Amino acid sequence: MSLRPSSSSASRSILLSFLFIALIVLNAHAEEADFTSYRGMDFSFSYPAVWKISNDATGSSVSGNISLDGSCNHFSLYWTRDPGTGPKEILDQIEDNYNRGGVSILSGKRTAIEMQERTVETLTLTYEFRDCKRTRIFAVWNSSPSDRMFIAAFSGCVSLGNVNGNDDAMPFERIISSFSDLGRHDEISLNPRPSAGAWPIVLEDLLSSYHYKDSVILPDGVVHTEVDQELSWVNGSYSLDSHETIWSDPPKTAVSRAGAVLHILQQAGYRARPVQRSGEIGVAVYDPEGKWVQVSIDPEDPARKVGLLSNETEEVLVYPNYNELARENGIERDIKSHTINNANLDSIVQKDCEPSCYAELKPADQVSNSWLKGLRDVMKSCEYRRYYEKDIFDCSSTAQICWSTLTEKGYDARLMLSYKGHPLKDHMWIVVETPYEKGRYVAIETANVDEKMWLVNLGRVVADEEYFRGIMYNSSAQFSWMHPDEGM
Repeated sequence: MSLRPSSSSASRSILLSFLFIALIVLNAHAEEADFTSYRGMDFSFSYPAVWKISNDATGSSVSGNISLDGSCNHFSLYWTRDPGTGPKEILDQIEDNYNRGGVSILSGKRTAIEMQERTVETLTLTYEFRDCKRTRIFAVWNSSPSDRMFIAAFSGCVSLGNVNGNDDAMPFERIISSFSDLGRHDEISLNPRPSAGAWPIVLEDLLSSYHYKDSVILPDGVVHTEVDQELSWVNGSYSLDSHETIWSDPPKTAVSRAGAVLHILQQAGYRARPVQRSGEIGVAVYDPEGKWVQVSIDPEDPARKVGLLSNETEEVLVYPNYNELARENGIERDIKSHTINNANLDSIVQKDCEPSCYAELKPADQVSNSWLKGLRDVMKSCEYRRYYEKDIFDCSSTAQICWSTLTEKGYDARLMLSYKGHPLKDHMWIVVETPYEKGRYVAIETANVDEKMWLVNLGRVVADEEYFRGIMYNSSAQFSWMHPDEGM
């Protein structure tokens, strides 16, 4: 015999099921309602709804802070441009600042939390000041969408243990995990410096034709931290409260240098944009293959050049112009002119010589026999009287000596340099413009040797077509400035 429920019992069962499901949904919404969202300064995060914003985003999207307070919880978030310093170094600095002025650190525990494809370094710091103990949690992370560094600090009602597994620390962890950097600038992928062709040599020659007037090496980015301890008497006992001040030095020199290099490149016809990543400011330039390559504005010798092509291959933030770069680094008010132009370029860089150029020349069509004979006689009348030695006395030496000799005799001579992929490979020679055919040249090979590598004369006229294309330099002084290792 089987028992079947009555229709009224079945209805009550269904109703209870619906009520149970509704209760679950309401509890879920209630739990979500316990948190609300903040959105501003190009980032967002969630925080307990009962907490109050006591300091609503002081500063700007470049740098500033925001504070949240609960009944006895305090959360602070600081942000600044990424200084190129790692989170561990920032936590070291914070810990060092807490360990002074009568404050004793009782414990400092480091952890790393992986959240939303980023690593957050944390420090749980327990410290004592005049027999009053306090625990504070710090978190530091770099954020690539806006190239900023964020530093969060949290203190609760009781002495906290560690970030993981402690109920009092959970709001802090939830706030951090909900953080989203909204960013607002495009990114581009950098590519290595082209290994072949004339383009990279000509571009770096342009950068070598100037030097910085303030020829210091750019300083590393620094984040400064200060801590104030406040001891107050509350309800018959001392209460310790700590406040941090966090800021970074604006990269004024780097921004002005990037503006100068950007102007130089654009004036020369290059497509270029200012870029930034992890504390490094530079300029990206479009190469002949349609790829972006970074120009570093911090060469080893800023007294001789203003930049060089790098082999960086990362993603970088790209800005539409110099003004936006300055604004995003919080220094536009400190710059006298919001535009780098020919008028104020001289305050940043000095031009030392004309840059080189890539040339495809026309060989002489009708050369005067008497002129050509005179040219050959000059070259036959001089000797190097030494052996050809690679990287010691080679084609760059002979070409410059031949150029100097012919120039002194009144010939309009130019130096020509090959490049990777050129038929003459790693080589240098000269060309001489003919007097009766402007824009047409005679090419001269200056590295002429016998079977023992003895240099036999100053030079000889050649007609091979590969001698009529290459990178042209007007003088030995110009070449020597741009290539000091080979210059004379």
